[in-house]
Amino acid sequence: MDHIVEKVLKRITEASEKDLIKFEAGLVFSSDYKISDILTTIRAFSGVVIVSPGGDIVKMGELKERSTLTVKLLPPQDLMEYLEVLIGKIKKIPGILSFRMRRIQD
Repeated sequence: MDHIVEKVLKRITEASEKDLIKFEAGLVFSSDYKISDILTTIRAFSGVVIVSPGGDIVKMGELKERSTLTVKLLPPQDLMEYLEVLIGKIKKIPGILSFRMRRIQD
């Protein structure tokens, strides 16, 4: 089996064995970027297991769109510090105009 596939399967198994932290967030992004590319970039961050759109994408004029995201994370040691770093990284992704955490669900 390919080494990368083994790592992915291990990560999925670990994620299913632990309780995941789930949160919703509001995302505003430039119409010049594809939401699928933005979600793929977020999924690449350490600790992020699942990122999915939580509803329809709404146009906010010609230049920007908005969507709700659902994000599931592996619970880190220091959740607050991790979330600060993660949100900072997400806000730096090209095309993202605004990213706001709305609520964490148990």
